[in-house]
Amino acid sequence: MVLETATLTLTNISGNNNKFWKYIVHDDGNVVFEWGRIGYAGDSTTKNFGSHDKGLQAAHTKMRSKEAKGYVKQDVIETGKSVSVAPSATLESVAVAQIGSNSSVVGDLIKQLAKMNVHEILSSTTMTYNVDTGLFSTPIGIVSSNSIVSARKLLISMSDFILEKKFDDSKYHQMLQQYLTYIPQNVGMRIRPDQLYTSDADILQQNSILDSLEASLLMVNSQVDTVVETEKIETPKIFNVSLNLVTDKKVIDRIEKKFKNTSHSNHACSHLKVKRVFTVEIDDMKKKFDATSSKIGNIKELWHGTRISNVLSILKQGLVIPPSNASHVCGRLFGNGVYFSSESTKSANYSYGYWDKNKKDNNCFIFLADVAMGLEYIPNKTGGSYPKAGYDSTFAVGGKSGVMNNEMIVYNTTQANLTYLIELSDIKND
Repeated sequence: MVLETATLTLTNISGNNNKFWKYIVHDDGNVVFEWGRIGYAGDSTTKNFGSHDKGLQAAHTKMRSKEAKGYVKQDVIETGKSVSVAPSATLESVAVAQIGSNSSVVGDLIKQLAKMNVHEILSSTTMTYNVDTGLFSTPIGIVSSNSIVSARKLLISMSDFILEKKFDDSKYHQMLQQYLTYIPQNVGMRIRPDQLYTSDADILQQNSILDSLEASLLMVNSQVDTVVETEKIETPKIFNVSLNLVTDKKVIDRIEKKFKNTSHSNHACSHLKVKRVFTVEIDDMKKKFDATSSKIGNIKELWHGTRISNVLSILKQGLVIPPSNASHVCGRLFGNGVYFSSESTKSANYSYGYWDKNKKDNNCFIFLADVAMGLEYIPNKTGGSYPKAGYDSTFAVGGKSGVMNNEMIVYNTTQANLTYLIELSDIKND
């Protein structure tokens, strides 16, 4: 039986180190030591120390020597060996079971969204995925909530250096090393700061990794046990949302007309059409919106675009504003808020993948939302500090505020309520 295990990592650019060291102490006195480069097959050796007490003592002595060399002990849950989760509790199965719906079509849609979420992460990262448990993990396991929170803050700070191409800056090197300590990843046999994360797309990709790791943590019901309990383990409530297929022709016609009338032929996704419409009701989001909107008013029905791999996450937690003081990160020209548009194809361009040359998607999704704009600030150019004191929102007017298309930004998530999820498609090729 395993009594204790610990994993340590060492990442530094100057020494080109990105490695792990691990011990596993058994009750018979055997201690397994493993080491190697993160993301690669490592080496191992087993030593018997005569008793479990002596085995623990030897492991701890060795660990202290590693820490003296700069290794950091990781707080991880090893998905491949000893995580207790509800039987078949994959993100897909939990979503299907917990999202209220009126049609089997919705169940099929949820399965599609879950598969796209998995595909997006695995096709462009070094994360691993356990098909039996539905959990994502780093090469050394699922990292702790504290590590994810710290990594998010670091990623925001790193983004300034990435977008300004300051890859040789020592401050960036320190942040990159710390980020890879929080979120261990296979970065190849040589750490190249000028090639690892180089664009907005890479920043968004890392945010997706953090979202997936966070979702996996929600799926874990207990810390490491050496034996998985056979009794039924209750799956935590993750989704508190209703998603229903719209069959009312009047509603469908209204949304189709709104999409067409607010589109622009010069946008790359202008060939897309409305395929299906679903009502969305996230209980907590609606309650908070009702309370806020009744106070500040000026409610507008606006579009919000996102990649298909993010739809399930939005249904799970609503719209979020990541902690950031870098206003230009991921296109945030008017501060750190939630961005909407009155122009359908402006928002749909995000869903379509306009900025990703290799990943345009003719089958994508956008949301319609009620947005309480309250008192609007209309800028005459981009840049500056936002939100403006005394205002509830920002309305960047296309052709006037330094942008080509209308952008509406709120800085409190209680000012928005998602009402519809619209599936778009290139109908003629569908």
